[in-house]
Amino acid sequence: MKNFTYQVAFESSNWNKVVDFSHLETNTHSMPHPGLIILFIVSLIMLETLGNFLLFCMVWYEKYGMDSKKRTISNQLLSRMIIVLIVFNIIMMPLITLGQIFGAFSEYFILL
Repeated sequence: MKNFTYQVAFESSNWNKVVDFSHLETNTHSMPHPGLIILFIVSLIMLETLGNFLLFCMVWYEKYGMDSKKRTISNQLLSRMIIVLIVFNIIMMPLITLGQIFGAFSEYFILL
């Protein structure tokens, strides 16, 4: 992100105002509201348990639940993509959630 620390002078009819943009930064290092933290944690638990279980069930059905001769290339590709999504959910989503809670990625992910 760019750092706008320069000063801008506005001329008016009788007076000059100087606005310093370096003091207008939001408090990016503050913790989010406790209700928002609870929402993040509950959403992460739901994703890690129910979401990954349902995705795994799709992969299992594609591989073992039907006739193996009727398994098309698109079904095999879908299974591979779902496996990558499950691995992403297990590895990256907790890191992103912790970054949201503790503000590690505050300049990349903007919270209201």
